[in-house]
Amino acid sequence: MTRQLLNRGTTANDGTGDTLRSATLKIEQNLTELYLKLGGDSTVLMPKVSFDSNHLVFEGATIDNYELRLGAADATDDRVVIIPDHTGVLLTDSAEQTVTNKTIVYPTLVQPYIAESADAVHTFHIHAAKLTGYRDINLPALTDSDEFTFNNHTQTLNNKTINAAQLNNPRIGTELQDSNGNQYIEFGRTVGAVNHIKVQNNTNTNPPIISAVGGDTNIDLELQGKGTGAVKIGTKMKLGYQTMTASGAVSLTTPITWFNSGGTQIDATMADLSNTDKGTIKYLINQNNGTAVITPTNLQNYTTITLLVNQSATVVWDGTEWFALNVGGDSAGGILA
Repeated sequence: MTRQLLNRGTTANDGTGDTLRSATLKIEQNLTELYLKLGGDSTVLMPKVSFDSNHLVFEGATIDNYELRLGAADATDDRVVIIPDHTGVLLTDSAEQTVTNKTIVYPTLVQPYIAESADAVHTFHIHAAKLTGYRDINLPALTDSDEFTFNNHTQTLNNKTINAAQLNNPRIGTELQDSNGNQYIEFGRTVGAVNHIKVQNNTNTNPPIISAVGGDTNIDLELQGKGTGAVKIGTKMKLGYQTMTASGAVSLTTPITWFNSGGTQIDATMADLSNTDKGTIKYLINQNNGTAVITPTNLQNYTTITLLVNQSATVVWDGTEWFALNVGGDSAGGILA
């Protein structure tokens, strides 16, 4: 209904205005409409809702000395606030409330808490480092029930490509594979192992090194072929050596001993090896001038090996004594005595 206007006439009591009954009816109809709009009942006017100078005042379910006042901030431009077509509770900035079915665009979250459920006792507290600029975090198209990876939590990673990775003390399973899933290296595990290999790089003109290391003081480095296959050396092979220019002990840790006295006789001793060193080969070569007389602690069937200039001997340790494979050279053969 539109507002009923009272006709007061042109001048007082000129008979042109509304009659008293007509005017009273208009006043009643106007008040009835206000009551219906503001109170919901034609006889009750907003028993729990009122206005003050700045707010819409709500009494609440209980009429007491506490009310809820709904006001507006001082606007700097025309604003439109739309209440959605939905039953629910308005959100405020500090109240503890549960929010469902919300899409938040470009939110700024300061140390958010993440709970496993609505009634969870414990929560995840997310803390971000102090930034010096904006940072983007791109999430891949994950499969269902995937997980984030954390640096101090035990997890199994699958299908990861890691570029320029620095691995400190990694634990490797049974093998390393190439990009097609073929084996590069297979690893065998020994329970209680104390010995292993060490791979070391080196500086200019110095060779890289593969060595046996571990808990034992003395340990072999073993290479094996498969089945009837052999260990094949694809380029020339260099042996470590010792050079003796005076009498002394033959080294048992280098394959070759060169005798190079320059004219005098060299008297050399050669100790035994252990039973586990069976198969060790030793090359003895005399050059330049003078004679080399080698006396092993145990030499099968003999006591000494005498080498003249440009003569050599090859001996092998059989587990208990040295065995001479050959003794000779470009002059008369060496002497076994």
